[in-house]
Amino acid sequence: MLRSFLITGLINAGRFDNWTTYLYLLCFIHQRVGRLHDILINCLLFRVRQYTDKAKEFAAQKLSSINLSNNQTAVKAADVLKLLTDDQIPFDTPYGLIRQQAFQILDKDEITQFTNQILHENGLDETEFRWECIERSAAQFKLNLRPLLVNVEFSEPGETADLSKAINFLRKVFQSEQSLSNLNPKKFPIGFLPQKSLRYFYRIDKKSKKKQILVNRYEFFVYQSLAKAIEAGDLSCRESLKFRSFEDDLIDDKTWEQKKVLIEQANLPILSEPIKLHLQQLENRLEENLMRVNRQISDHHN
Repeated sequence: MLRSFLITGLINAGRFDNWTTYLYLLCFIHQRVGRLHDILINCLLFRVRQYTDKAKEFAAQKLSSINLSNNQTAVKAADVLKLLTDDQIPFDTPYGLIRQQAFQILDKDEITQFTNQILHENGLDETEFRWECIERSAAQFKLNLRPLLVNVEFSEPGETADLSKAINFLRKVFQSEQSLSNLNPKKFPIGFLPQKSLRYFYRIDKKSKKKQILVNRYEFFVYQSLAKAIEAGDLSCRESLKFRSFEDDLIDDKTWEQKKVLIEQANLPILSEPIKLHLQQLENRLEENLMRVNRQISDHHN
């Protein structure tokens, strides 16, 4: 509707002929499409940053809370250990009675949790807490980020080949309206996952004893990696204005092999001039303009 309105307005105004009007409108539409892609990509970057910051804050708060709780539990645990060295307790006191006294100071579940955290470092893993928060936000980030991944096309340079495989994999799954949790874990491209972090993306199923991929974590890490690649300039969007690669504005190598023919067809004599001559002409024009401006300043005309 907007395009028809603009076309009709320009034609009726009589300012340009029809083909010139169409050319201006195509340029306008091209610019607006690029601007819309900028908005979509900026939205993706903002949302990923938002969920990441939220997960960091959640993990820091939880870690602080656990440390505070552990400090309080440690004091009670010390009282439990004192039961073993209390000379007022007869040596032949039944073990069951000592346990009862211990559980009055610190109940069984608290003792189990406290000892597990001491024995296993995973109990205080800040990264695990971050992923815990991400999984809680799964419904939100799927709603906000999946449409962006499906509808925005990104380039596929060699440096990000593994990430591009994961992006294309998720795009095909979402377009076919499949569920990630129903897919075979072996189908997931994992080349972009850091080896030292693989333990955060898998778990062993208690029933089948098979390794399963944590699909929510995998999906968000694709978004996170995509955002980092865009900000670093490793991935670009051809339809965008701001996130477009410099190479997208250049003629491809195969076409440029016919550069002599292209230059002749362009009918621009300046392209046939030696570059040194052209630069000298520009320098002369610059010097003339500088002299003119300086003369106007000295004559108080500027």
